[in-house]
Amino acid sequence: MKRTPGVLTIKDLSRSFLDIEFPEYQREPNLWSRDQKQRLIDSVLRTFDIASVYFYQRDDDVRECIDGRQRLNAIASFLGDNPSDEHNGFEIRLDNEISDDRDNPFTELNGRTYAELLGLAGSENDLRQLASQAVATLNEYQITTVALSEIENPEEFNLQFLRLNLGVLINAGEKLHAMVGSMRDIVFERIGKHGFFEHVQIPTRRYTKEVTSAQVLLQAFAVREEGSFTRARHVDLQRFFKAQADVADTHPAIVEIEGVLSDLAPGAETMGNRLRNRAISVSVVLLAWRLRGQPGVWDVERFWAFLKVFLGRLAWQGKRIRELERDSEYAYLGDFQRHLTQASVEKPAVETRHRILEEEFHRWLADDVLQGDAEYSARTGEEPGSA
Repeated sequence: MKRTPGVLTIKDLSRSFLDIEFPEYQREPNLWSRDQKQRLIDSVLRTFDIASVYFYQRDDDVRECIDGRQRLNAIASFLGDNPSDEHNGFEIRLDNEISDDRDNPFTELNGRTYAELLGLAGSENDLRQLASQAVATLNEYQITTVALSEIENPEEFNLQFLRLNLGVLINAGEKLHAMVGSMRDIVFERIGKHGFFEHVQIPTRRYTKEVTSAQVLLQAFAVREEGSFTRARHVDLQRFFKAQADVADTHPAIVEIEGVLSDLAPGAETMGNRLRNRAISVSVVLLAWRLRGQPGVWDVERFWAFLKVFLGRLAWQGKRIRELERDSEYAYLGDFQRHLTQASVEKPAVETRHRILEEEFHRWLADDVLQGDAEYSARTGEEPGSA
């Protein structure tokens, strides 16, 4: 295992938060209370040291946070960049547990949000200089990071989790693999090894593709039985395996998903490099499954042509956001990206991704354009980009 120490300023974090993936083995994104988040920001303003954040640096240059999710989430929420958090945009609360804090230079900013600090910093208000100083302190604060890479043995990665006290001794795939029953066998011996999953470039840590296929099947069963998508955390997958321990491999949902994967497998040979994210892979299969049941709509070649355009726009806009060049015409792509990297297995995230994909597929099918394309071209005089 290779360890690469580094730093990430809060300004850097504000640019790249949407690009950090939080694997499902992590705890829920918003476990910290408002008080805990405020104490972290108080520590940052005092330039105290905070614990390092650990990332797994994947071969495709994506960073997975393996320790530090609550800290990153709290900072993003204070900046107002985390709408999935009920405390998004929370205010400063300076506190000192051991002594009187009369000498704290930022006392007058108590109760202010980050948005209010920015407003004060750009005003003629008496607090302007103090607010400017606080904003600079926040933006320039350096978080120590450790990037882990070159992990050849999956067990070594799991041991690192244990030593970081993540509270999860084995990964979710291994937990599912240890279960018994028909659904476990269908996932691990058939669906997870399907040609489609062989081609998509999801990270290849132990049983990752099988977990992805389990999420697809869970959603297909939920839609057939309850009429809507559902949450797909690891505990939900375990319950699903247990509830379907005696399911027949001829169950309609299983047959339909296997048929969709067979339809998609040839295209995945050339497009698999675009499907590096597990949540995208789940949403792509589920959209194809829903479309396949609509007479006159399903055309696998047109489907892949649409995905090439959509995923290209998504990557292009992600790059522009990182460069602080947001295009309002494509705000929905930022929303889609947020639901890929944050709480991606929660029901609202699954529903939002599906809604956006389905709406854009039908738009593209009718006019060969995506939402925002015409408006962007009219405003800039340029064609929409792709990456």
